[in-house]
Order: sequence, then structure tokens, then C-alpha cells
Amino acid sequence: MFGAVNDLETNMRKLKSSFLPTDKKQKFLGELIDKVLVYESKTLNGKIKLSSNDIIKAYESIYNNSGSPYYISENEECSMFNFYDAICAQITGTKDFVNRFEKTMLINNLFQLC
Repeated sequence: MFGAVNDLETNMRKLKSSFLPTDKKQKFLGELIDKVLVYESKTLNGKIKLSSNDIIKAYESIYNNSGSPYYISENEECSMFNFYDAICAQITGTKDFVNRFEKTMLINNLFQLC
């Protein structure tokens, strides 16, 4: 258990120190959407997937919505943690409170945290 917590902490530090170059943001968006279409979690309640719309809304909150807490200016590089956090905010802001844990795990897989 403690090993998993330490691994998660280490990976979160890596996300905070890794930045997405501004010229690669569209490519990264495409890669995330591609992964979202494939990644799923199977539970007793059925199949759980992230929505590509959640990824797009997170992207918009980072690059287009100046009122967003995740917003960065057009010339700044976005930290991978900021991107991760913006996606997590999309799933916590929905009515689907039953599957939040599973969806968070799918986000971790997107960023290869677990």
C-alpha cells in the first residue's frame, strides 16, 4: 500500500515538472482522444469509459477560457499536472458520481500514473 502511495506521489511530481510545448498541444489533444476511445474499465456495473468531450472541455479550459483556474496564456507551456487536473475537474463536475473513482483511474492510465 505504501509503495503505491509513494509511486503516485513520485508520478505526480513528474507531472508537475513535465511541460507540454505550445507547438505540440494539438498533437497531444489528438493522442489523448485516441487513447480515450480505447481505454475502458469493466466493473460489475458494466463498462466505464471517459468521454472524448471531457478531454476537449479540459483542453478548452486550459487554452481558451481565461476565467478557468487551469487557463494559461497562448505562449506558455502547460504542465502535465495542469492538464491532468483539468481533466479530473471535468469528471468531478458531472452528475455521474458513481463512477468517479473508475474514471480517475482511467485518467491515471492516460498519463501512465498507475
